[in-house]
Amino acid sequence: LGALANIVADIAYTDPAGAWSFTAAGLLNSFVLQMFGLLLGFGFAALILNTPGAIVAYFALPTALMLLTELVPWFGDNVGQWLDPGSTNAPFQSGDWATGGEWARLIVSAMVWIAIPLTLGVIRVLRSEVK
Repeated sequence: LGALANIVADIAYTDPAGAWSFTAAGLLNSFVLQMFGLLLGFGFAALILNTPGAIVAYFALPTALMLLTELVPWFGDNVGQWLDPGSTNAPFQSGDWATGGEWARLIVSAMVWIAIPLTLGVIRVLRSEVK
């Protein structure tokens, strides 16, 4: 149905409002963002070991940090730009190549939001009793 709508729109409008092209940078950025989100959810799931709790943590904790980053200027200028997943992921939402500083902020954010919860979750799973 979507393909049919695209064909009809292509016939009806000579200059459509969008393009189906993308760059190599856009493809890499899309992959990076998908992996970040996937591993973020997996890290929370491994740490909490409760599906509803992990889903709530996945949405609530980054949102709370984003609000703190936006509402407290000192935090946003000094810490938030390195820890807030929304801020560190924003440069990767375009089709342009990310700079070294943007990659550094993404890696620091990934260490806090992915590596630490995933490591603690793996330790928790390995120490739990097999049932």
